[in-house]
Amino acid sequence: MRGVFASVPQEMLDAARVDGCSWWESFWQIMVPMGASGLAAAGTLVFLNAWNEFIFALTMNNWTDEARTLTVGIQLLQGQWQHWDYGVLFSSVMLSFLPVIILFLLLQRTFMRGLTAGAVKG
Repeated sequence: MRGVFASVPQEMLDAARVDGCSWWESFWQIMVPMGASGLAAAGTLVFLNAWNEFIFALTMNNWTDEARTLTVGIQLLQGQWQHWDYGVLFSSVMLSFLPVIILFLLLQRTFMRGLTAGAVKG
């Protein structure tokens, strides 16, 4: 995110200060809109990291079935039958991918722009 916010021209921030904006106002009115693509990319990566977290959810939340995450629930399907029911397993895994796919499709253009926003200095 440092690279994204460093790419905002200093002249725009100086112009906002001349117009009477405080530091906080210039951050919200200039920096955040210009860095929206980088924020979307970082937010998507943080969401994917939290969504795919398995070990933490398995070890810290083992009290109730209602509070378990989807990935832990899929793992615990193993003990439900004498053998693996691959149809149920595959359909539950595909349903767990659905929110990630929808999020990526909605933010694809912004995500790709944000990945390269802070990479080039110039």
